Amino acid sequence: MFKRTISVAAICSLMLAAAIVPALAKRPDGVGGGHGRHGGHGKGPKVTTTHMTFKLDENEVASGSDVTGTVLVETGRGKKNRVPIAGAVLTVTLDGVDTGTPLVTGTDGTALLTLTAPADGEHNVKVIYAGSDTQRKAQRAQGFTVGTPVEEEPVVEEPPAV
Repeated sequence: MFKRTISVAAICSLMLAAAIVPALAKRPDGVGGGHGRHGGHGKGPKVTTTHMTFKLDENEVASGSDVTGTVLVETGRGKKNRVPIAGAVLTVTLDGVDTGTPLVTGTDGTALLTLTAPADGEHNVKVIYAGSDTQRKAQRAQGFTVGTPVEEEPVVEEPPAV
């Protein structure tokens, strides 16, 4: 009787493991788990690396002026083999809050960023690419300072002494 109980329990455990393990091996992005870097066992699409560069034109801007910059989104291995990702939708956050105005890359993989400068002080703008079925996600951030422009005093020349 005791041996039979263990056998039934062992069979139930194996059946449960056979149902759960494949589900656990699957990554949240839908690509199969397994032993390989890109999903192993040939399951799911190959997800390639995404390269993103983001540069602000100025890191110090005057109050009320625009904050501008350029984003480039590419894929491929090595700098010489990179290919632009056209049509990538980019989320822009300012100090951790979504601006509500996404950017979309052109055929050359670039998007131009323009924001109205917020209040005086230190700020952070982040550009986020959520990825796709074939591209990994990427994000880049840049800090900048907003300050009141300093007005220059007019130079008054004294007439020469006689």
